[in-house]
Amino acid sequence: VFTTANDQPGGTPAAGDWGGITLGSGAGASVIMNTFVKYGAGVTLDNCSPTIQALTVSHNAPAGLTLQNGAVLNTSEALAVFNGIGVRKLGSSQLIITNSVIQNNDTNALAVGGLNLMTRGN
Repeated sequence: VFTTANDQPGGTPAAGDWGGITLGSGAGASVIMNTFVKYGAGVTLDNCSPTIQALTVSHNAPAGLTLQNGAVLNTSEALAVFNGIGVRKLGSSQLIITNSVIQNNDTNALAVGGLNLMTRGN
């Protein structure tokens, strides 16, 4: 679980409290599995193609999961709830997300430029 220090009894956690997780072009064969990311800037993939499975992103701003600058991800079993944008794909990035739940976000999914964002069995 990755979350803000304010996510505790008596605390006041808010979306964007911390910088989130960013994987860039040097990420190599990075793997993120069975991970929760809360109250930050979500997970950003920038020009990389890691393995991500069973990712939960909640209460993040601007987005729970962002792909940019040609990032590639084929993932499943994700949960994106209560984010500014659940999942967003920018430019030439490629995102295929299956058997996942993306709901109750301000905007559930956003694809800008380039290729389409693909969802199956969600």
